Amino acid sequence: MPPGPAPATSRVQQSEAVAKARRSPALLRPHSLVSPLICFAIALIACLCQNLSKSSLESVWLFDSGHYLQSSQKLAEVFRALCRDFSPAALSMSCWEMKELLLCDGPILPSLGAAVCLLLNKTSALMDARPLIVLQAVLHAISAALVCLLSRRLCTSGTAGLTAGVIWALYPPALVGAGKFLSETLTTAVTLSIVTVLSLLPFRQQRGRPALVATAALVTGVLTGSVMLTKPALAATIYLVNLAALCLLRRGRPVFIVCLVVAALLTVLPWAAFTKVTTGSISFSNQRMPTLNVVTGLDPETDGWGCLLEAPFVSMFPHNDDAFATALGIIKSYPGQSLNLTLRKIPRLWSDPWNDYRQKCLAMTISIQQWWHRVLLFFGICGITLFLSSNGGKSAQQHRTKSSLAYPTPRLLDRADDSPLLTSLATNFIGYASLLLIGGHLVYLLVVANLRYGFTAMPFLVIFASFAVTAVKSSRPTLCTTTALATTCLLFLPLLNVDLVPLLSAWGATVQPARLIDGLVKTTFTLTASAAVCWVVRARLGHAGISPAGILAICGFALFAAAVILANATTDSVITEWPCALANGSHADRKIVLKGSPGHNPDWALLIFDGDSNSDQAVASINGRRLWERPKPLYAYTGNQNELGGFQIYSSLLRQPIERFRHWRALPIPLSQLNLAGPNTVTIEAASGACLTVYGSYQPDQNRMKIPSLTQQSATRLLGSANNLDVRLIDLRTVDASRSQSSLTAASNRFQKDLSPAFGLQTGQYHILIALGYRTEDSGTQPSQVRASTEIRSDTQVIPCPDFRKHVVRVF
Repeated sequence: MPPGPAPATSRVQQSEAVAKARRSPALLRPHSLVSPLICFAIALIACLCQNLSKSSLESVWLFDSGHYLQSSQKLAEVFRALCRDFSPAALSMSCWEMKELLLCDGPILPSLGAAVCLLLNKTSALMDARPLIVLQAVLHAISAALVCLLSRRLCTSGTAGLTAGVIWALYPPALVGAGKFLSETLTTAVTLSIVTVLSLLPFRQQRGRPALVATAALVTGVLTGSVMLTKPALAATIYLVNLAALCLLRRGRPVFIVCLVVAALLTVLPWAAFTKVTTGSISFSNQRMPTLNVVTGLDPETDGWGCLLEAPFVSMFPHNDDAFATALGIIKSYPGQSLNLTLRKIPRLWSDPWNDYRQKCLAMTISIQQWWHRVLLFFGICGITLFLSSNGGKSAQQHRTKSSLAYPTPRLLDRADDSPLLTSLATNFIGYASLLLIGGHLVYLLVVANLRYGFTAMPFLVIFASFAVTAVKSSRPTLCTTTALATTCLLFLPLLNVDLVPLLSAWGATVQPARLIDGLVKTTFTLTASAAVCWVVRARLGHAGISPAGILAICGFALFAAAVILANATTDSVITEWPCALANGSHADRKIVLKGSPGHNPDWALLIFDGDSNSDQAVASINGRRLWERPKPLYAYTGNQNELGGFQIYSSLLRQPIERFRHWRALPIPLSQLNLAGPNTVTIEAASGACLTVYGSYQPDQNRMKIPSLTQQSATRLLGSANNLDVRLIDLRTVDASRSQSSLTAASNRFQKDLSPAFGLQTGQYHILIALGYRTEDSGTQPSQVRASTEIRSDTQVIPCPDFRKHVVRVF
């Protein structure tokens, strides 16, 4: 028998259930949480598989990660002691014990680590960091789920949300970064949570929902306070995101403001009390040595890189000075250099994936991770352009029929009582909040910019990359259009690795114009590809060309990129170099003219050259007479134990032998073989049957030659690249090369104008030097006093050398 009519009570219950479901935010409905849970599970499993191995755990206690672990362990010990014997005096003593650690690390991440140690009754976070790595894995899994939610809301596609969430869940830098106890994973989860919570606000809704507004404001206030105590540099951007949400909110603004401010203050007030007790002044954020970071980041002598030892410029500034005033003073003193350096630091944030120790991730080498990262950057730029170029003055019916991407009506919110304006504002808030958070990372240009600082912007670039892919898919382009777009993308990526400077040099261009043209060609190609994607998508959706906002976005990207390229092309802090492979009897020659000093003869002489890992097998000759000593690293002669220790650390971290790293090699020269007041011909060749690579550089000025530093190292520069094995900074002093000449002799004893058999025409000078050591008047003077009392010319370098006592070294 057919079923009879449903009882009235049943229909009423169904109506109430439907009404309740409609009143609840779409992102919180049970059926809408399936995709985020899948992303959460994938991220958690991948993170645990990657980071619980022995090789990964060995590096957890190093550097900043080890400092956070130490803070967590100490905080857990202090809490246990207070539980056993609590008193105001004991509390005050505990605050003083934790002062140095917490003032640097802040309270949030150490408190989470201490909570895990207390819950599991762990006594040492340093000896067993696995529980804290599991905590990091959970935080990464939460961020993957949030990326899924935000991408689905922005793209109005469950498939797009799931794809973006899985991409972020398996993004190699995110997995590797979660294997270190650092604040980046936590900050990523917190910033994504802020955007997600604020996107649930009833923007422009007529009927009030004070409970929802108050709850969202309270959660956002706690998360905002957490950012202030974890990443103070991003706090201003979070304030702007909160202000944007407040401006879009029509009803309940007073409730939102009060709850947000109260929650944020309650989050930071305990920290303010702690800083008042321990330092005598109130602070609402952690103090991770901001003045030191600012001075190091704006140091014109080290080009904004951190040194292994404190640079002389950095030592001039007290570390307790006001960071903003210090930065302003440096910029006023060096306006041109500061602007140039700031622009050149932009690629340092996002040029490569963040993977300090170049670990494999899910069997992917660092090269594969690099390509993954660049694909995301490219599609992220395309997505931003598409988002800004979309036109939103359309009705709800037009949105549904033409699937406009900037103001779509999400399927999960497609119901009769929803306003199209409500949906469009919530969607646009996600897009513009993501843009603010990406742009907010530019504040790191004032400090030592590196890939770690730029990492927390990557989830929002993944969201925009998903938006771009969804746009192309929704436009249903023809086969011809699809082929053209795919070809453009495939050509774009290899072009980034092609150096056009040698080709341009072969056509007669000097190094600075060649570098400028090289950068402009690559930038033009990238922006053209982005504009082509934008134009094709909008054309297929029925729009005529690119909107004015899209044109402004593309022009803004172009000007921004051109400024960075121009800064790189005009700076003196970059060496444009080339390798020269020597084999089969070929050799590199450099004629060096020494300037004699009447009455002052050197005590010793060194031949110094820049070569690869086979340099210890190099055969060197001077003025036709062979030097029989084998080349050794320069630090073997200078006695610089810090340099040797640095190479040992780098070798252990990157799992590379010391010989693989770029550094200077040297061997002594008998003074009898030198013409101390005239030309000397130095020859470097490979041993029989071997292959040797030496390096040279183009000369921006024919009279001077820029060289890598003989003594200064930068671990930040080494770890800030996916394939760089050179830790040396650029030497401030240049070598006089006005009367020097380099040449390459092939196996047939034929001189070549081209100094390398590599692609293009290589001109300039080899990194082959002669160093002369002159004894100082007072051999008992300490090295620091020698630097202060001895007049050092622009072509000299002071090297503390216990083997040769105290000498002033002139380099030619």
